[in-house]
Amino acid sequence: MSPPQSRIRHSRAIWGPRPGRGRSPLFIGIALSVGLATALALVTSTTVLLGLCAGLLGTVLTLVYDLIHRFEQRIEVEDQRSVLMAAVDDTPWLLTELRDIAASAKNVLARDRSAPLFVDLMRADLSDTRAFLQDLSRGQIRVPTGDVTPMSKQIDLVVKSVFATTIPERDNEWWLSEAGRDYLDRSRRAIQGRAVDVERVILWEKGSPQLAQVIREQLAAGVKLLFARRSELPDELKTSMAIYDEIIYHDIVFNADGDHLYYEYYLDAGDVQRAVARFKIIKRHATSEIPPELNTGDY
Repeated sequence: MSPPQSRIRHSRAIWGPRPGRGRSPLFIGIALSVGLATALALVTSTTVLLGLCAGLLGTVLTLVYDLIHRFEQRIEVEDQRSVLMAAVDDTPWLLTELRDIAASAKNVLARDRSAPLFVDLMRADLSDTRAFLQDLSRGQIRVPTGDVTPMSKQIDLVVKSVFATTIPERDNEWWLSEAGRDYLDRSRRAIQGRAVDVERVILWEKGSPQLAQVIREQLAAGVKLLFARRSELPDELKTSMAIYDEIIYHDIVFNADGDHLYYEYYLDAGDVQRAVARFKIIKRHATSEIPPELNTGDY
């Protein structure tokens, strides 16, 4: 059995046959044939017979158009099913999830009085999920800044390098929080256990006790710190980002008030290489010496 035939038969087994479709034109055709035969047996006028033939021709054309339309719809549905089955053939868990989604959606559509509200909510959520997956397929996704799980998992997976920047006025509080210290501890384990090279450029503007503490903790973890004065950089370089093994990176997106909105992750090779190029430009503006304005403690 060829793969396309296998997928189509598999889809029919899952989705079930659709009895009854396409029978209406056949019944209509039989009824017309019987009616026409009866009429021809009773009518002798040539004019009436011509009228009947013209009417029959129009009916036949209508039926042919309807059959062609139904056939095209059937082909389109089968094509969609074939695409669906091809997408999930090698991923059993995905097939299970889609089956459960389809079954639940069918139950929603089967409701009576509550259906309009439920259907609207269902379609909105499905639309959001589709957009989310389309972003993932393009190698780009946004995650709320409160969710550091992707960052934590990524630093645990890194094997070669992490190139990063941080803006103290926006990031100090996070670095000194439980989540920030956990991320830094994971970085320490990557440096000591897997010999990962972690470089972080601090895009500073003024010193503070909080920044001094962040610097101490970063250096104690083995992070290679560089320092660049933010006011001396062009706007496109004033960003908090992290590049992992030069295959994935994220930016932190801020609102007009400087508050974190979300992490934007990129997996596309072109996006990542552009981020690496930006980091190299930032490094050219940076120094490994702690600026005197920041040297307020024993590092």
